Amino acid sequence: MKRKILGLLGGWLVSAFCLAENHALLIGVRQVASAYPSPILESISNDLVLAKQMASRLGVPETHIRVLSDAGQGRLPTRSNVTESMRTLAAQVSPGDFVLLYLSGHGVQQPSLIPQGGDPLDEIFLLADSQRWAAGKGIANALSDKEIRNWLAALDSKQVKVWLVADTCHASGLMRGAQDWLDDEIAISGFKGLRSSWLGMKTWLQKGKPGTGSQNASRLKTGALPNVAAFMAADENSSALEIELKRDGRKVGLFTWALAQALKQMHGPIPPEKLAQATLALYRRYPQWVARPVFEAGELSGAP
Repeated sequence: MKRKILGLLGGWLVSAFCLAENHALLIGVRQVASAYPSPILESISNDLVLAKQMASRLGVPETHIRVLSDAGQGRLPTRSNVTESMRTLAAQVSPGDFVLLYLSGHGVQQPSLIPQGGDPLDEIFLLADSQRWAAGKGIANALSDKEIRNWLAALDSKQVKVWLVADTCHASGLMRGAQDWLDDEIAISGFKGLRSSWLGMKTWLQKGKPGTGSQNASRLKTGALPNVAAFMAADENSSALEIELKRDGRKVGLFTWALAQALKQMHGPIPPEKLAQATLALYRRYPQWVARPVFEAGELSGAP
């Protein structure tokens, strides 16, 4: 009888494990029409291809990959479509599931409407229908860091593992020293950020001096949300690069490209810390002014 009960319990545990599902929500924004000028990120379509490959490597089936993009893939990345997709996904997942949230596009900072902990600025991911900044109202139809954090916290509370990959910058830095960077493999194409003035904000609205931030700061951090790992192209004062691959002319986000390369080298289980170290190792070939990515991992955030 005891053996029968143990057998039933073991079968239940196996069934529960098999019921766990993997999902991916991939968001890519080529252009923000309200910005002036309004530069186009030609890398977005290729970034999404790489993101799909990463999702597949992480065990996400094709049927569970949602794409929002203005690069001819999926539904448009408007505020309503993005928030609806995030709400729907949060309602669908169950404990033990895995979610990959991928963001590629322009990022800026704006004065926080609800300052927290002495932080006067919010980091903003711009969507296709994001509007120009308005005093007291901010940028309408954008996605703020606080909103993303709240969504991640909601999934974490359900014991859903989440990986956030953000290939965007939160500073309007100028290209510095680019002409001195000679590389046989890649060439700089642009930045994944907009100057504040292009959205009607004063350029002094920044947490720190534009540039790459401190290269001596720790790039690996312990996350406050145990089930969440975050892979970020740059810190809040730095700029993420768009590059061109010389061998075939493709334009991609440097961080997305490096992360995808590192992931291909991984075998077996994929701890976030190991993937972070492999990605940072690829950045050693680049000049110090190129912003290094930042990684934050919770203790339970290993990939499925």
